[in-house]
Amino acid sequence: MKALLPAVSLLFCSLLFAADITIGNQTFHDAKISAVETTGIRITHRDGVAFVDFDNMPESTQRQYGYTAEKAKARHELATAEAAAVAERERVRAEAETKARLDAARLESARQHAAEIARQSVAEAKSQVEREKQEAEAGRDRERTFQLRRQAFWDDVKLWAFWICSGLLYFLPSIVGRKKNNVAAIVMLNVLAGWTFIGWVVAMVWACTKDAPPATTMQTVIIHAAPRPVALRPPMIAQAPRPLPRVVQAKPLPPSPRPPTSPPG
Repeated sequence: MKALLPAVSLLFCSLLFAADITIGNQTFHDAKISAVETTGIRITHRDGVAFVDFDNMPESTQRQYGYTAEKAKARHELATAEAAAVAERERVRAEAETKARLDAARLESARQHAAEIARQSVAEAKSQVEREKQEAEAGRDRERTFQLRRQAFWDDVKLWAFWICSGLLYFLPSIVGRKKNNVAAIVMLNVLAGWTFIGWVVAMVWACTKDAPPATTMQTVIIHAAPRPVALRPPMIAQAPRPLPRVVQAKPLPPSPRPPTSPPG
């Protein structure tokens, strides 16, 4: 209490009377002490307002304003504690920021990993859909090719059947009249004039008619009787006349090919 009396009296006097104040190497003109704080004094002078810390004052000035060694020690301990608290707060804040950055990095990495997995899943799904589409398209192509080949096969079968049936129908007169006597004429008529409907009909009718019976020829067969033995008689007795050859009517024979005759010699 006694130590504060000089400071209070000095402050009161300085508020009443403005004068030059010199503290250490600093001089304030027309200065007034506006406040005495625990860490220093605040001076109002003609150039503005200044704050002078007790640590920057001589010991005599410190004692003048009631700033003792105990207060200085307590102040330094308080400042150390405040610095330690500030440092602790900075450390905690730095750790929190570091943790937050790490968490953010982990979250970002997890997000990127999830996004990459999602992209891969989408790509795989698209690839699977594309493969299924290609397989379906290939299956449709195979089915279309099979249908075309089968259609072409049956078209060929129909075409061959048509030509075979047409050939058989066209040469039917020749087939029917193959055992006729005039088969060569029927075949020639069928081949040359069968493309006309009339020629084909004529050949067919000709092939279906029966052959005319061959003309009958009468052959005369002369059968000579064996000569009888003639007994010798006296010349006085005349011989009996020989018997005439007997003519037999033969049955008609089917015509047969005649052997070639040589010209008369």
